[in-house]
Amino acid sequence: MKLELDYRIKRYAKDDIHFKVNTSYALDAGILGVFGKSGTGKTSFLKAIAGLTSDTAYRIELDAITYSNIAAANNPCVYVGADSVLFDHIDVLANLTLVVKHSLSASQRCLDIDEVIHLCAIEHLLAQPIAALSSGERQRVIFARALLSGKKLLLLDEAFSALDWSARLYFIELIKRLKHQYDLRFILVSHSLKELALLCKHIWVLQEGCFVLQADVNTALDMMLLSDSKIQAYSESLFSVLDLKYLQDDALDAHLQIWQLLAVDAADAQTIFIRRSAQTQIEKMNASDKSILTSFVIDANRISLSYDKPTQTSMLNCIRGEVASIHDVGSGGEYLPSGVMIKLSVNGQALRALISKRSFIDMQIKIGDQIFALFKAI
Repeated sequence: MKLELDYRIKRYAKDDIHFKVNTSYALDAGILGVFGKSGTGKTSFLKAIAGLTSDTAYRIELDAITYSNIAAANNPCVYVGADSVLFDHIDVLANLTLVVKHSLSASQRCLDIDEVIHLCAIEHLLAQPIAALSSGERQRVIFARALLSGKKLLLLDEAFSALDWSARLYFIELIKRLKHQYDLRFILVSHSLKELALLCKHIWVLQEGCFVLQADVNTALDMMLLSDSKIQAYSESLFSVLDLKYLQDDALDAHLQIWQLLAVDAADAQTIFIRRSAQTQIEKMNASDKSILTSFVIDANRISLSYDKPTQTSMLNCIRGEVASIHDVGSGGEYLPSGVMIKLSVNGQALRALISKRSFIDMQIKIGDQIFALFKAI
């Protein structure tokens, strides 16, 4: 995807935001996340490239086709946001069939209406009037309608913010599957860095109409959580994201599942215990396709480190890694805790542990050391 955009947002209490973007991103290689505080222009950015704003000069190239300043109906993008309109005078099914009948690109859709209804788990809502839907149900229906539009690039603006975390995890995995199986593309905007890190391979940080950072997820996490003070203030916590494969249910505890950090280079596969409650739907979704990884967030302050592998501990997870970097987080500022951040390389993935300065001095941790990370079931 190549993108050029020139757009000004008028603001009365603050200076105007002037977008002037000329950039590119290989959207076919992953899902793009856009992150920033409220009021930085995230929604306006998506609406501008969707052709929903006036006085916008933009050009977007997708699949070797260039679109310049065209109306939303002919645009390759579909915007999915909190203010997306559903028609109140008809029921949910009629809202869905309406887009199938009248969208100019609906004939290019890769999923039929029954598949979309099943994937979005809205079978029980089809006869409901729109006014009877909860906020989360509305978001499911709006997302389903976007899938039926036939457009290849979905612009998701806090699209699942009204869902509980378990349901949000399901839709995160659904987006991965849609990308993998049907080559649908996604740009996802969120206030939550954790949500983006679970889904996106690449993150752009938006600040007052400028992208102040464009990087892969791990590079972005390191920079946002540790380095640049202006970006650091956006972060809600220090954390890691691990990509795992389902292995089996735990034979000793029905509430747990066993997942794997896959083998890489000379490292053997390592197992991690996951709480079952939020993962059953995800595991079933991915069971038929072993190439789909599931991502899990682990807060850095939940991890303990040890040079010796413990034999008597209530911590179910104990994985070996190599110390890749050490950073003094300092005071942590307004948002982040203080301590020393130890980043481990575990089977080629990054695992961050936040420990006290006293623990760091007592253990005398050095880059290159082999060490065990201990934490409870995720």
